[in-house]
Amino acid sequence: DGDLDTTLSHSASSSDGNYNGISISNVTATAVDDDTAGVTLSKTTTAVTEGGATDSYTIVLDSEPTDDVTITVTESNSESSATDSRTFTSGNWDTPHTINVTATDDDIDDGETNTTLSHSASSSDGNYNGISISDNTVTITDNDTAGVTLSKTTTSATEGGATDSYTIVLDSEPIDDVDITISENNSENSASPSSITFTSDDWDAPQTITVTAFDDAVDDGNLTTTISHSASSVGDSNYDGISISNVTATAVDDDGAGVTLSKTTTAVTEGGATDSYTIVLDTMPTDSVTITITESNGEATATDSVSFTTGNW
Repeated sequence: DGDLDTTLSHSASSSDGNYNGISISNVTATAVDDDTAGVTLSKTTTAVTEGGATDSYTIVLDSEPTDDVTITVTESNSESSATDSRTFTSGNWDTPHTINVTATDDDIDDGETNTTLSHSASSSDGNYNGISISDNTVTITDNDTAGVTLSKTTTSATEGGATDSYTIVLDSEPIDDVDITISENNSENSASPSSITFTSDDWDAPQTITVTAFDDAVDDGNLTTTISHSASSVGDSNYDGISISNVTATAVDDDGAGVTLSKTTTAVTEGGATDSYTIVLDTMPTDSVTITITESNGEATATDSVSFTTGNW
């Protein structure tokens, strides 16, 4: 209440007429106040973790108010939350009130961020109404990491038969759409669809990629394809160009090299009926194939040779 003055007055009484009721000067006594209105925070920095450790600090008045004092706590952003308000009275003004601080557990990889907790006081006590109060700076440790997860990194599909598949999903919520392009390094396998998009609404819903083996007619054994993935995002730098694992896709061959005859016995007559049979390849050759026919003796003759190409195999 500041420095206050008191007037000390004096009156005399005595059987001595000269002193009885004599005039005496007053004394002005100044009471120097040792109290100052103020609000003290136990600390001005706190540290919290998304989905983990919380923190707290206390608030207390420095002097007894003449009326209730309400202190409101306001966050500068939505990264953390704190106790909304505390009220001090003339009965509890010197009892520290606790402000609990919690991190907002989002799904975004936004790294370590800060929130400023500001404080405002309202009261009918003019010393406390609108009084300046320190801020509290909150450091928030993130528990999310941008990434792309594949359900598996190897697949096996059969030519003309069973397909295979795998899924792709994001590890954290993006702040803008993420486009993933799927590419094969050869034509032995194909992946479908060739691109997928994740948004902030469906980032955690796995999307399926189907792998199909190209059904050629060549006996080329089991061959592998490397399926690669590239990510792009206009507004999210965490996902734009992020590294994604490859998938090794095996194409199981359903072809076997061979030569088929339409029959293995013929009957002919000297000077009369002839006979025939056919020859065909079982798979497409990678180059021309010539088949030579040889008789074991001179009792019958046959076409000397036949040739097959990739066009008439």
